[in-house]
Amino acid sequence: MESQLSKQRQGIPVPEDLLIQLRALVTSRGEALARERVGIAASTMGRALAGLTVSRGTVAMIRAGLATPTGDQ
Repeated sequence: MESQLSKQRQGIPVPEDLLIQLRALVTSRGEALARERVGIAASTMGRALAGLTVSRGTVAMIRAGLATPTGDQ
């Protein structure tokens, strides 16, 4: 039987709607600028874009970063 803490640490994949937005940002602005905007490390960006699990906090950072207007769009 898994403990509650173990379940919390497993992570989740980035939801499809955010993944589509994140991929579009990477395509239009490049990976470095996309990482800067959402505030995550290169390895985490790779995990997210590959559909692997990331922490819930990372998903929240991606969601917040994508919701923040940049003023140049």
